Amino acid sequence: MLSASQIMTQINPSIPPNHECIDDEDSIPKGRSMAYNNIRAKKAVSLSFNIKTGGEYCGILQVSAEILMFDVIPKRTTKGETTTNDSIANIGRNTKAFNSYVNPGEGAIFGESATAIHGLHENYPSIINAGEVHAVWERFCS
Repeated sequence: MLSASQIMTQINPSIPPNHECIDDEDSIPKGRSMAYNNIRAKKAVSLSFNIKTGGEYCGILQVSAEILMFDVIPKRTTKGETTTNDSIANIGRNTKAFNSYVNPGEGAIFGESATAIHGLHENYPSIINAGEVHAVWERFCS
């Protein structure tokens, strides 16, 4: 598995390999995330992770993830930088998104309410031809 530093270098080649994250809690403004310094220094990314399930007696049907990068633009007032109402700019997506369907296995009971939301069901071709959850998770982690 790649380290966070290696992932950042793949996403943004201008970041040197094996760069160090900023770990100076004393310099984090009150009301800000503990990741504040790394976000501002462009040494952090966001992972969007999405799991679709078939309900309580079915399990996971789809696993998706992608890495996003962005600049946080703090809101400024006459009193200085605030800790609310930030905006973002320069939004970027890593082209290596992960998306895989999961076959929940024989005997899975698809919940009607879950199926109504995403449309995935036991006869959905991508579900029929998919691997089981442990195989999909192993691919995600590699």
